[in-house]
Amino acid sequence: MNNSGVFNLAFFFGAGAEVDFGLPSGKEFLNNTLLCNDFKNKYGRHLKNYFGKKKYFHSYNYSQYHINTEKNIFKIMLENLLYKKYESRALKDFKEAEKQVFKKKSFEGFKKIITGEITDYKEIENVSPKLAEVLSDYKNDLSQIFTVSSAGVLDKYFPSIANPNKFPSQNFSKIFNYYWNCYFLLVEKITESLNKKGILGYSLKHNFMVQNDNQEQLDFSKILAQPDYFTNLLYLHKQKIAVSYPDSYYSRIKAAIDAESSYECSGIATTNYFCFSEILSQNVIYLNGMLELFEFPESIEVRNLGNIKESWAERTELYFPFIFGQSYTKPIVCDFQTEAFHQLQKLLHKSDVLVVLGYNFNEDDNHVNSFIHSFVSSGKKLVFVTDNDEAKCRLELLQKLRLAKEFEGNIVPVKVSYGDNQQVVDKIFSKLKHL
Repeated sequence: MNNSGVFNLAFFFGAGAEVDFGLPSGKEFLNNTLLCNDFKNKYGRHLKNYFGKKKYFHSYNYSQYHINTEKNIFKIMLENLLYKKYESRALKDFKEAEKQVFKKKSFEGFKKIITGEITDYKEIENVSPKLAEVLSDYKNDLSQIFTVSSAGVLDKYFPSIANPNKFPSQNFSKIFNYYWNCYFLLVEKITESLNKKGILGYSLKHNFMVQNDNQEQLDFSKILAQPDYFTNLLYLHKQKIAVSYPDSYYSRIKAAIDAESSYECSGIATTNYFCFSEILSQNVIYLNGMLELFEFPESIEVRNLGNIKESWAERTELYFPFIFGQSYTKPIVCDFQTEAFHQLQKLLHKSDVLVVLGYNFNEDDNHVNSFIHSFVSSGKKLVFVTDNDEAKCRLELLQKLRLAKEFEGNIVPVKVSYGDNQQVVDKIFSKLKHL
């Protein structure tokens, strides 16, 4: 609380806060990036046409290798599940279960259980009773274990960014294509959303969209050829966004703060990549990169293409989007990103309460969790929006943030039923009044 008796509220938003904008949730993002089965046809052919015309790093040739680690992720998850139950005896059980489960029919059943499509364990029970028992024991935690298991599969490819020629060439191609997969998915969803609202400008539609089966779709080849122009046009609509999404969490929270003189938004931290959260405040810290930022590995630079002045037509450099994926290790390689985490530290220092919405604390985000740990350990309040039991949520957060039980009272879960954004926001501010 500042000298005027006003509570400084900081907000932390994850992917769940922007589902209303047409963007994928964390789980959907995973399914359409790391687990993407249609990369070559949907995105890879455009990348090959653009980057396949020359060599980079003197001898690197672009290829369409995709990360597509579906079975690797599920193998990691299988081992994690069995280890939770059987610990040191898990290796033998894992080998046996792997042999049976990863036969095609059984694997599809296992995959559907993990992703929540089915809850029938009979088929798995027939091939591995122990695994069926574990799946049943941890049925409420499968989504989280799935996310954690997927984190880390990217990490082994990061060293190739420094020089693809020092590693098998497909290593760099996999990480390169993964980032473009993420970027294209995001801009596709954003432009669809803006177009539905009628605020996607003529210039972007005229220069970067094509008609396909009577639908307007992005032309990814044109984006690759003029990323600076596309970036400028994409961010041209920032002023119109606020009035076009009045029912979003951001608009509802802003209205609640404006109506209550005892609260002030001290700033926002987000793991999202676009400017939607600026509806609430212009003071936004983008912890996982931005759609404006691109990395140029040959010159070890990250540039904001929204600010670039020179003509792109003459450029022939290798580049890819500077956005973090779902990974344990975060490749922070530029002053923009180190400054972002410095700003997060300053934001938390000046704030009394941190409200977390649309975000789950997982081990793949320990680079963020450590800041939140310090915040709560200093005696400040963490308000966490959840649709789970509040007592259970509080204990889970203590574990995930590595907090001692003495800080249990500093974690304030807010149980909500998602679907009505106004009700969610009302419950948040009702809880704030009782802090």
